[in-house]
Amino acid sequence: MENVFITGISGFVGSHLAKELIERGTDVTGLQHDIKKKSYLDLLDIKNKVNIVSGDIKDLKLLQRALVDYKIDWVFHLAAVSIVSKAIQYPINTYETNVFGTLALLEACRLIKNKPRALVITSTDKVYGECVNAKEDDKLDGFGIYESSKVNMDVISRAYYYAYSLPIVVTRACNIIGYDPQNSRIVPNTIKSMLKSKSPIIFEGEDTYREYIHVDDVCDAYIKLAENIEKVKGKALNVGTGEVISQENLVLKIIEIGNEILGKGIKPRYVKREVPLKEIKRQSLNSDKIRKLVGWKPKLSLDEGLRSTFREFVEKEFVEKEFVEKEEWEN
Repeated sequence: MENVFITGISGFVGSHLAKELIERGTDVTGLQHDIKKKSYLDLLDIKNKVNIVSGDIKDLKLLQRALVDYKIDWVFHLAAVSIVSKAIQYPINTYETNVFGTLALLEACRLIKNKPRALVITSTDKVYGECVNAKEDDKLDGFGIYESSKVNMDVISRAYYYAYSLPIVVTRACNIIGYDPQNSRIVPNTIKSMLKSKSPIIFEGEDTYREYIHVDDVCDAYIKLAENIEKVKGKALNVGTGEVISQENLVLKIIEIGNEILGKGIKPRYVKREVPLKEIKRQSLNSDKIRKLVGWKPKLSLDEGLRSTFREFVEKEFVEKEFVEKEEWEN
């Protein structure tokens, strides 16, 4: 790959993908909506190694200009409202970003003369709704605001392949873990509690099961699909590990790993959530197809991924503390 365009480059996965591509000698350009004082590009120390295009994912003319000016060969679309709670709070913005933003990018790629060689569109396992061992041809049953927006994004992308022969592949990844201090999710929240010598919370009675994958493995899968676009274009492919775990056991596993690394004896705190969450109870993917088509498979087990994530939080604890106190995270 020579010239790559990443939408959502300053986010958790987008920045890690940019870092991996830079290390492979790729010239990376990214779309960033808000110019923040600090972002994941700073945390990964690559802010000065990428070209930044500032603007809205729905701005068709801006996208066309960026694709042409930077002579883009490969596109990775990660820009999205990806936090479920935010999607529920701002439904119009969620649909505009996830659906019409995707549409604008696809249209920009269709209209320019020198079209990209590959477009990787990142969807999610949430499009299946309540489904265990979900396969790519299973019914898309995303019923929430976030989930339904991703279903639309998913279907529109494949429609552009069938209507205009654009080299598009859609990915549906499971829950992604890694050094992610900005977001309030179960893995970073548990680790940050332990770093403060506090008891991580386990919510009683929430019998939910999820599948997890490390961000490095996800980035590797995205790149592998782009490199093998002739084999996978027009398809939607699951990206998962096959390792499924309950929320309670996940927290207990992180605590075990953290106590070993920190040399402490921290225990969890069980609490009852005042307002139960409306969420999918059980969800997992069947990722056989991506393994057969392009030979991809995850390199890190869940234990290895959690251990790597915890160690990275420990190594960057003081950097993050200074980062938060001086600049404050902008969500």
